[in-house]
Amino acid sequence: MVVTNAQHNRKQAIRLFAAGFTAAEIAASWGRVWKLSADGKISQIYDDVATLALHRSDKLAAECGLTETSISMSSTHVTQQIKERKAK
Repeated sequence: MVVTNAQHNRKQAIRLFAAGFTAAEIAASWGRVWKLSADGKISQIYDDVATLALHRSDKLAAECGLTETSISMSSTHVTQQIKERKAK
């Protein structure tokens, strides 16, 4: 099973939410991955040119044009953020 960067990033954000981080805190610490909307929700930032074809070589992926992100959140860094939050 192929896991895209976008899928991985969503899993990391869920870990941060579960540890008590707010949307604003996640967007502030991962500004290249997440942006905060006016209503306080985060959304992932996708690359203009990156598509699922980065992860899949089949014809469907090449034709679908679904965007993807070339940035992947570091699981190690997320774990460190969570440890630091729990230590406070």
